[in-house]
Amino acid sequence: AVDEAKTLFHEFGHALHGMLTDVTWPSVSGTSVSRDFVELPSQLYEHWLTVPAVLEKHALHVKTGKPMPKALLDKMLAARTFGAGFATVEFTASALIDMAYHARPDAPEQPLRFEGETLEKLD
Repeated sequence: AVDEAKTLFHEFGHALHGMLTDVTWPSVSGTSVSRDFVELPSQLYEHWLTVPAVLEKHALHVKTGKPMPKALLDKMLAARTFGAGFATVEFTASALIDMAYHARPDAPEQPLRFEGETLEKLD
């Protein structure tokens, strides 16, 4: 499935980042790099799954060796944004709850109630 391929490409990106690093100071290689950079190589490698030329060469039928049909490729690429709106709202709500939680001097006694009250303020 596409999700498994995405995970494979992502993790392989991490592996390549570590294996192909050739630096004088190991502290700036692989996953030892800055936290805001550590995901860049893996996400870049993961992105290649959305490049038609890459898929035409590597997404081949196991028996016939033929590339993925264009109609299927088009559907797969169009599906990338399916659910993006929900994911954005979910992420934003989590971030707002997190910020409200950490702005308090103490932890709320009833976390689920706190979550509900925080989200109600957004209406």
